Amino acid sequence: MKHLLRTFYDDRMSCPSGGYSPSGEKPASVYEDWVQHGLVNRIEFGPVSLQELQAVHDPQYVLDVFSGDVANGHGNTEAAVAESTLWTVGSMVAAAEDAFVSGLACSPSSGFHHAAYSSNHGFCTFNGLMVAANRLLEHAGISKVGILDCDWHVGDGTNDIIRELGLQDTILHFTSGEQPLSNARTYFKWLDEAINAMRIACVDIVLYQAGADAHREDPLGGVLSNTELSERDRFVFQELVTQGIPVAWNLAGGYQRDAHGSISPVLEIHRTTALHAVAVFQEQQASQSMSPSSFFREDNNRWEKMDQTSLRSIQKGRRNFTSRKLILTRFDLQRTYQGHLEGSPESISHFIMIDLERRQKRTASTETGFAFIRPKVFPIPCYRFQATLESPFPTSTGDSGDWSRLQVCWFSNETGRSIDEMVFSALTKINWDAAATNYDRYDI
Repeated sequence: MKHLLRTFYDDRMSCPSGGYSPSGEKPASVYEDWVQHGLVNRIEFGPVSLQELQAVHDPQYVLDVFSGDVANGHGNTEAAVAESTLWTVGSMVAAAEDAFVSGLACSPSSGFHHAAYSSNHGFCTFNGLMVAANRLLEHAGISKVGILDCDWHVGDGTNDIIRELGLQDTILHFTSGEQPLSNARTYFKWLDEAINAMRIACVDIVLYQAGADAHREDPLGGVLSNTELSERDRFVFQELVTQGIPVAWNLAGGYQRDAHGSISPVLEIHRTTALHAVAVFQEQQASQSMSPSSFFREDNNRWEKMDQTSLRSIQKGRRNFTSRKLILTRFDLQRTYQGHLEGSPESISHFIMIDLERRQKRTASTETGFAFIRPKVFPIPCYRFQATLESPFPTSTGDSGDWSRLQVCWFSNETGRSIDEMVFSALTKINWDAAATNYDRYDI
């Protein structure tokens, strides 16, 4: 495989918990299984600090767990269990930060979504999902985090922390356990709606809990067959990764055992999830590498003849640019509503449109023409794109200059395509001769 799953694992994540749930020892079992199947690119990381836990949990509660004055989520006060949480949570945090850069990463542990602000239950001591989300919100470029919780049980601890810390506007939490999901049809309907809601809300990254306890033979859940669970994971990765939304995912739930008492049915489910993650990410990379990436060239202060393909061969039937050479000199992407501290999306969209119209009029007499493509939806989509291009040929309508130049602005909710594809799609919607401005390229 060209791509191996970026996996944040350390032996210190695993610890005998002494309880019903296998979650304490599951990270080691899962990691060993993935190694045997050639899926793993192991990444080292460090534990979280007590201060990071205290940023999302009651500080005294954190201290009480480590001192043994309060039982952990497994119902005991074993110091080793408490120490392992520093590494399981650390794994989730590290995977989340890595995914924001790499696109996809995994923490082979539970997200521990039952851990509330100052209490625990359900085998969950500290909420790794919320510690990771809180860390992500400290990063530049991240203003909204999505949590897609597909554990069969409600993420009540996550809800509690979001309310306690007032993070309802920055963390979008979708938990299947809150829904009356009686069969696969209702399950996938909810899943599709949740992913679409996160897409519309323009989340910057998604933390995905791939719960194995949604299986219909799990003693604590669920309604899905092996095939349907596989379809679920494939669907999640496909929908998010192809839209350019980074995904950090973890293991959750799963209490099935075979006739010998092993958790092999759970390991099989988690292995299938990993295989889908690798396959989808690999397909996306292959798709990007096959995109028409040759008809724009970086500007090195002079125009160079294109050596691979022309617009004519890429897009037959569209006549605007079939005979024009173009150089992409700058490409910018920003969040549409970034920097707007007040106002509704509708009002902000209104002012953005007025500003763009004024700018288009002002630049008519400058050396760089400006054109914006009116969005077909309102409020304006989440992302704003701007591309500056030059042509070694003047426009037919210009009266001076030997080159022409244009800046194009457009809006979209889609970020998964290559730059060339996005720019080309925008260019087919405008008239270069009418919008671009001529100038003297070599006028010193």
